[in-house]
Amino acid sequence: LLREQSITSSSLIVASDRRFQQEGDIVLDRLPTTREAWAEFDVVILGDVRASLFSREQLEELRRHVSETGAGRRWLAGPGHTPQSWRGTAVADLLPLTLAGEARESSIGRWDESVTLVRTDAAESLGLIDLSGGADLLAGETWAGRVGDPQTGWSQLRWAQRIDAERLKPATEILAYARPVSHGPLANPFRDEPAPTPLVMQMRFGAGRSMYVGTDEIWRRRYGRGEDLNERVWLPMIRALARERL
Repeated sequence: LLREQSITSSSLIVASDRRFQQEGDIVLDRLPTTREAWAEFDVVILGDVRASLFSREQLEELRRHVSETGAGRRWLAGPGHTPQSWRGTAVADLLPLTLAGEARESSIGRWDESVTLVRTDAAESLGLIDLSGGADLLAGETWAGRVGDPQTGWSQLRWAQRIDAERLKPATEILAYARPVSHGPLANPFRDEPAPTPLVMQMRFGAGRSMYVGTDEIWRRRYGRGEDLNERVWLPMIRALARERL
């Protein structure tokens, strides 16, 4: 985000040590608490943080910020708190999946094996999660295609949530699936193999948009090629989430 001059950003780590130096174009010394403070941001991204870090008033204002002003909200799931701890909060409606009536410990499963990210036609039509790369004239193929081949290990996600498609809310649009690496290049129709599950999804919420990413390991695409493939995932997502408000 700091390298991308068309985006003004601020980051805040709520459980940092004294060596942490805040990065971003805007100094943010605490979480927004008022409607005016939230209004400074077109997109709000939360990592795998617990909902109890926010007050009820903060979350109500965040919900209003998305639904009424058209802001974008991105959930970045991890093994700790997302989405479990957000069940029953003021922003639970912003989740593209439902958690109603379940224990926090068992609400969302995880894959027991490495998976790879497979984008859908919907994502392609929106210009999202483009990992096709540029042509390698010497090899006659794209370098991103080689890096993206799960058999090479570069693009394998070692941790990802296993989300049942039946959990998705009716208005949810799937942008990418998690596909087990063990499937190989072609699935064997005679073998009982686990089906791909939704991994990246979005939905409209009032005037705004909410997007959910069920893994925190897309950074692995940095291996061997730096930030290019990583940025091709995140920057278009941020722009898509900001579009309604802008």
